[in-house]
Amino acid sequence: VPGKKNCLYFNDYILAYTGVDYSGDSVISAKMIRLRALQDTFARMGKSLVLVFSPNKAFYYADYLPDNRKAIGAPTNYQSYLRIGDSLDIHQIDFNAWFMGMRKTSKELLMSKAGTHWTVYGAILAGDSLVRYVERARGVHIPHATWSKTEHLYGARQTDDDIEKSANLLFPLANERYCYPLLKYPDDTTAKKPRVILIGDSFVFTLLTNGLPQHSFKDWQFWFYFDRINNDRTPIGCGEENPLIENYNWQGAIDSTDCIVLMYTSINLSYGRNELGSGFIEREYDHYFPVKKDVSTAQ
Repeated sequence: VPGKKNCLYFNDYILAYTGVDYSGDSVISAKMIRLRALQDTFARMGKSLVLVFSPNKAFYYADYLPDNRKAIGAPTNYQSYLRIGDSLDIHQIDFNAWFMGMRKTSKELLMSKAGTHWTVYGAILAGDSLVRYVERARGVHIPHATWSKTEHLYGARQTDDDIEKSANLLFPLANERYCYPLLKYPDDTTAKKPRVILIGDSFVFTLLTNGLPQHSFKDWQFWFYFDRINNDRTPIGCGEENPLIENYNWQGAIDSTDCIVLMYTSINLSYGRNELGSGFIEREYDHYFPVKKDVSTAQ
């Protein structure tokens, strides 16, 4: 969807922004009550559970949306999940609101007109914030990436212009200045890195290409839509070289990890195939709280 000032959007992000895909408070409450039960269960097992809302470009660049695609004042899944999560004291991070708050003050692009994800630079900031949150939750020290040099380019790298690439245009629409820090991760042998499993959507991939879980976490895994597995032994992606979760002892991995992070942008919060947890919340809840079968004898 072309917007104002050459800003491009994927339609699903606009639907999530306007509330067209709203699932309803009853559906959202049921899921979040299960998530709170899992949070308590994990806490008793010495584990941490963190829910992360990645940014949505339609919220971030709402002023560039076409006039016929503006917000209509309807409730959205993102707002309801955040509100209900707060009421249930879910451990959650709202990167969507944080990014919107920084848009006017950040000297570098956090999201681009030509891309749908956070920029490489934006992902570095979000990743560092996530590491600090996990540090506090686990009571440990984790190595942080630093940089003393940056590259500024008018040509995008990685997914920073993924919408524009998919449009297959002859000439680029947006002429933006991107920032690419040259990251350095300290080799801290005294750090007690936690074992972390991330479950989420494509926003996590930029954290992987930036090297965050590889350097900050121990025995890390990323389960893309709770379907394909990424770790130190697989390529970054969702192809055939990434094992299927159904052929993997994923419950054993949960039992041996320290922290579970659910990271989703708002287009993946609606009821259906793309929903918060991608089925993990329901399957894990059934594992710890199985329904008792009726064994009464039929008359």
